[in-house]
Amino acid sequence: MCLNPGPDKVYEVPGFALTGARRPSRMLHCVGGKGVNFARVLARLGHDVVILGISAGHGGRFMEDSLDAEGLAFRMVHAPGESRLATTIMDPATGVHTEVNEAGPAVGEAVIAEVLDVFRELLPGVDYCAIGGSAPPDAPDGVYATMIEGCHEAGVPVMLDTNRNWLTGAVHARPMVLKPNQAELGTILGRQVGTLAEAVAAGRALVDRGIGTVLVTLGEEGAVAITADECLHGKLDEPVRALSPVGSGDATAAGYVAGVLEGRDLQGRIGLAIACGTANALVFGPGMFGRAEAEAWLDRVVIRRLGMETSP
Repeated sequence: MCLNPGPDKVYEVPGFALTGARRPSRMLHCVGGKGVNFARVLARLGHDVVILGISAGHGGRFMEDSLDAEGLAFRMVHAPGESRLATTIMDPATGVHTEVNEAGPAVGEAVIAEVLDVFRELLPGVDYCAIGGSAPPDAPDGVYATMIEGCHEAGVPVMLDTNRNWLTGAVHARPMVLKPNQAELGTILGRQVGTLAEAVAAGRALVDRGIGTVLVTLGEEGAVAITADECLHGKLDEPVRALSPVGSGDATAAGYVAGVLEGRDLQGRIGLAIACGTANALVFGPGMFGRAEAEAWLDRVVIRRLGMETSP
């Protein structure tokens, strides 16, 4: 989770060589997850951030030390157990990624209650809130809905970027921006969303339910933003060969929110979002790029207005 108000450890792996430009032969051990990836990009775009999360065990201490080394402000609630590890393995020949994600620890009702208390404490004076990633397995499905409702009460715009039960348990709270991918969009509506037209129709259905903007990430096809008044599709003029897609959706979300904070219109937000997602895909490590690297892609983002298809 990110509220807007040191070096990573790199290990060289002998005999492991990635082909193609800028493909490093190394293993990267860094802090990640949707909230952290989002905050890292937003901070590198020049905006102040505060990360709220749960820290447990040795992994939690590594996380806090790493965030401190990066200069990212945070408030961590400490819990028993171990913060989970997520491992991404990339095939150097094909570029195919395999993700192995541990389950996070159950933390108990007291920890969840403390997180909500800290959340409410941080809200006053915040310009924007992004809620992302999964909650602990023993958290109630509606915990993110509770946070979204708190944002509404405080007058703070909020983006939701999560999945599975955390997503379906919070959509009814009507975040200002919902950022699903196609699979997550299908989870909400109980049907497959495969094409751009289907994504637009599904997004329109959610806007009709009271969500301000539905921002759907489409992989190589860019992203589409649907509001009550307009629908814009943005993508690169030509595809690029990605080094790593890890965190590109989070970078896209951060670029969109940066556009909001900078007073850009919907077209400007989509342009910066696609530029950030592209810049992220061309570096090794989530969010490991700067503003100049993102803005270098702005001129290559093509944005077109789509018709407002009627939702089924």
